[in-house]
Amino acid sequence: MEEDTETIYELKYTRIIRFFPDWGRDHPLWESGTDKYAMDPEDYGLSESLSRRLAEWMRHWESNRIPETGWKTVEAAEESERIGDALVADLRIEVASFAEVRDERRRSDIPVDSSREREAAPHRTTDHTISMVVYSAIFMDGSLPKLHVGDVISVSLIFNADVAQSIAGVETHHVTVRPDYGKTPFLDHEGSLQWPFKVAGDGWIARWFHHSPFASRVRLPGRLSPDFGHAIPGQPETTTGRVRRLQLVEERYESTASGRRRVPGTERVSDLDPESDPYWPSWTISPTDELFQPTGIVVELDLDDVPVAPGSFDAGTLDVSGTDVWVMDRSAPVLVHIDTAHGSPRVTEYLLPLTVEPPNTGWSRRIHADRDGCWITAGNDMVRCTRDGPAELTVRRVSTEGGSFTVSLDGRLFVLNFPWMTTRFSDRYGQHSGRGPGSVQIRELVGDELVPVDDKATIAQVRAHSGRADIATTPEGATWTAAGRVTVKTADGAIRTVDLYPRTQGRVHWARPHTLSGQGVDEIAIGSYAPLSAKQPNKSS
Repeated sequence: MEEDTETIYELKYTRIIRFFPDWGRDHPLWESGTDKYAMDPEDYGLSESLSRRLAEWMRHWESNRIPETGWKTVEAAEESERIGDALVADLRIEVASFAEVRDERRRSDIPVDSSREREAAPHRTTDHTISMVVYSAIFMDGSLPKLHVGDVISVSLIFNADVAQSIAGVETHHVTVRPDYGKTPFLDHEGSLQWPFKVAGDGWIARWFHHSPFASRVRLPGRLSPDFGHAIPGQPETTTGRVRRLQLVEERYESTASGRRRVPGTERVSDLDPESDPYWPSWTISPTDELFQPTGIVVELDLDDVPVAPGSFDAGTLDVSGTDVWVMDRSAPVLVHIDTAHGSPRVTEYLLPLTVEPPNTGWSRRIHADRDGCWITAGNDMVRCTRDGPAELTVRRVSTEGGSFTVSLDGRLFVLNFPWMTTRFSDRYGQHSGRGPGSVQIRELVGDELVPVDDKATIAQVRAHSGRADIATTPEGATWTAAGRVTVKTADGAIRTVDLYPRTQGRVHWARPHTLSGQGVDEIAIGSYAPLSAKQPNKSS
């Protein structure tokens, strides 16, 4: 139910911001509305600018509120709320190390210094939508296609808090902010360090950069925009929604001696037609006599009205050995065996004790098949799957080093690295010089160890056999492909899709080291890969 505006702005409620020490005392360090609101900048570690904004907010409150009648105008009340929202978000950042910020409503008939009847600030509830501003460059780059009302899109979002509160698309979000752990900060154009953070809202997540490390639940004003690049549905950092509204953003430009210049603070917003619109941002340069030019689109996304993920097996990588075809899901630890020795393929599914990998446009693992089973390799491990009998498999992790690029050659398994790259970019170190993991170019799995390979002929052979993980070709000329589904193209050019249903649920034995007894084998209960395939009932319904 939407919040009644009158309950916020009517006479009996006053907004109070207070600092409480994080060690749990009830007595506040500071409280708005008292004689301490114009505090010294050194008090409590606040910046001078934030202390000044606090004082200005209180002066605005005092000059626009009449004790007998309430706010002078609705506009003044809304302005106070907007300023207060921004203050609370910034205060929580600056005092996170020593105090808790409480944003509350108090009845005006209760004395300022009384601790009775303090009412927590109600959360503003809306339908489950968010707005994002899509700049013209995003469409010009091709990161997003031209949008229409009703489209379902997936985006990777960026949150920008360093914007004027009056511009299009700015909203105050109640979010959880946490550091993007293990990632390096960068220097902005003013020489300040900026750390990466994850900002998580209700049904969406975005990247954000801030000048000070912290983690908190805050109300953060700012606006969302999509990042460059292709967002992949199902990834943790992807937000999916249905387009409910499109608005064109235009800004005024003026002519200068050096060309056309955007005039800050001149944004105007208008609704676009549900279908194509001639003013959609493009490479087309507007005539110089036009004062306003399109600079972006405000897109309203409904986060609830999206298609339910099918939850079926998403083939991502495969390999073939004789009549055995082994296929791995793109993300989930689900392995499928296809026995083609019979007229109709026999399909067995194994739920493996491995991690769920982030889906991507390529593949998260590789499979190397042989007559006894297969190898599964990833960036952090190498796993052996050995067939014990019909619909039975023993799984053992052989190495925790792994490699995302592996090659099977004449029964030998090799890991390829690329140490000749002199400049690398990593999340932890940023751009740096290095030669990768040591100076080894190729290593071979011998027993349970990865051993460097120095023989030039072997190195040349391994490199020559490196290829895609989602395509496998048999000696008979058939080509198998994993691309969501499994297809096979025979030597005569005929293409068919392999039906993976019905399939038997296989039994998995997990061979792993036990702390006290050495190597042990755990039997995993037979289970099926069955993600949720329908929306859960709404609690409010």
